[in-house]
Amino acid sequence: SNFPHDTDRRAMMKHISIESAMPLAPGDTQIACRGNREFPVDRATTALVLIDMQSDFLEPNGRVGQHYKDTPVRDGMPGCIRLLKAAREAGLTIAHSRSHRYGATVRDDLVG
Repeated sequence: SNFPHDTDRRAMMKHISIESAMPLAPGDTQIACRGNREFPVDRATTALVLIDMQSDFLEPNGRVGQHYKDTPVRDGMPGCIRLLKAAREAGLTIAHSRSHRYGATVRDDLVG
């Protein structure tokens, strides 16, 4: 095309494509994975985000969880606990979300 913005966009997309094909740089820390593997992470650009890990849903005596006592959802909790512990030990930024129904105010005490 003869439009300058098309040329700029193509150049940008080519640059992104070349960068994505390059091998990953080693991280400055590692998270242990299943099978004696490690996942490299860069503390400056990586965060662990936990979404809706609320007792009301996950605990068998929670407001919602009491109605779903035999759900396999709880099977993943030990893995989440291990991942959270490893992320804390590695010094990653950790963010926990909460339901919007409890308000949109960000609480600094919930970060990390």
